[in-house]
Amino acid sequence: MKTFVFSTLLFCLLGAQTVSAGYIYQIDDGSPENDLGVSGGGSMAWGNQYNAVSGAEWVTQLHIYFSASSFIGSAVTASIYADPDQNAHPSDAIPLANALGVANEGWTIFAFESPVYVGPAGTSFFAVASTVHSNGQHPAAFDQSSDALRSWASLSADFAEAGNISLDYGYAGNFMIRAGSGEATGGEIPEPGTAALLAGALLVLGALARRR
Repeated sequence: MKTFVFSTLLFCLLGAQTVSAGYIYQIDDGSPENDLGVSGGGSMAWGNQYNAVSGAEWVTQLHIYFSASSFIGSAVTASIYADPDQNAHPSDAIPLANALGVANEGWTIFAFESPVYVGPAGTSFFAVASTVHSNGQHPAAFDQSSDALRSWASLSADFAEAGNISLDYGYAGNFMIRAGSGEATGGEIPEPGTAALLAGALLVLGALARRR
C-alpha cells in the first residue's frame, strides 16, 4: 500500500513539474582516495542518501566518478530510488528512474530521459549506481575524508539489500555519486585532485574489497 500511494503521488505531480536552474546534491569533497568493489567480482550497487532541497526537487542527472582504470568502459546503470518510509535506510527503497551508460575516467554524467520528482523539500531519496564487474575491478570511487553515514553498498544489484558502508563494512567515507537538478554545468562540479591510490594488495573486509 505504501508503494502504491507513493507512486500515485509522484504521477499526480508530474503535470506540475518545475526544474531548477542548477543544483548539485553531494557529500564528497571532490577527491577519491580509494575504489571499492566486490571481492572476486560480481554484482554491486552503491549509492548515497540525500534529502530534497527546496527548488531542486526534480533530479535530471547523476554524476558518478570513476578512477579505477581497469573499470573504464564498463556498463553502469544510474538510478534514483525513493525512500517510502523516510527512515534514510534503503531496506524498502524502490527505483523511480534508470539511466544506462558507460564509465568514463573522472566524472561521468548519466542523464534521465525525463526529470525525476524526488519529493518536497526534506524528502529522503537515494542516488545509486549498479554494475556487474570482474575480479580485480573496483568500480566505486570512494572519498575517505569524512564519515557522513549516508553511503550504502549492496553485494548484489538489489539496492534494497545495501548495508551502510561505514557501520556495516567499516569504511569511513562517502561514495562519489552526486545528483544534479536542472541545468547543472561543469563549474558546479569541481574536478578532484590527484587520487591517492597506492599500489598494493587487495584489502578485504566482509565481502567488499578496495584498491589502494
